[in-house]
Amino acid sequence: MFWTRRKHERREPVLAAGSLFDLKLDPRDRAGGPLQTARPNSAPGGAKPPSPKKRKPRRKKPRPLTLRRLFYWCVVLGIWAAVALGVGAFGWARQNQAANDFSSGGCRTNPRATITTVPGASRSIADCQNLESKVNSNYRLELIGLVGAGVLAAAGLVLWITEPTPPVSDTTALSCTPELTLALAPRLTCQLRF
Repeated sequence: MFWTRRKHERREPVLAAGSLFDLKLDPRDRAGGPLQTARPNSAPGGAKPPSPKKRKPRRKKPRPLTLRRLFYWCVVLGIWAAVALGVGAFGWARQNQAANDFSSGGCRTNPRATITTVPGASRSIADCQNLESKVNSNYRLELIGLVGAGVLAAAGLVLWITEPTPPVSDTTALSCTPELTLALAPRLTCQLRF
């Protein structure tokens, strides 16, 4: 048949005698010429040669906290604090809504912390348990968001308060700022620093 497999033995390639195996290279065939011989193991007088000095790995110096980097991190932490505050506000709104649904639907918790329904309530106990789990999960979301906002805002405030003073320089600077007075009249205020 056409598809039957025949057992084939693997055949290794055979190189003719006197081919590549006879190729020999010597040091003069190198592109840069023969290798330089190594120094003798002993220095004159039989003393040991000085060992090469080992280089110490360089330590990375910490980058100084510049005003630009400080301002950058204050802004970054402020943005994340605002995001966390938004998450906390969202959790607070959802938690209040679920708590109102829980109490207005006739659901109650008794002193033993079990959920019951008021007689004549429109919700079942399973619905009340579902609403209680929504209240609890949204409370966690609110707590995480508000605590995270507080921590990030505090970190940004600490960075802002501990901002290093700029170095005193020997240069003179003139700065002018336009402004409006209470009578809406334009005014230019200039300050000379030296």
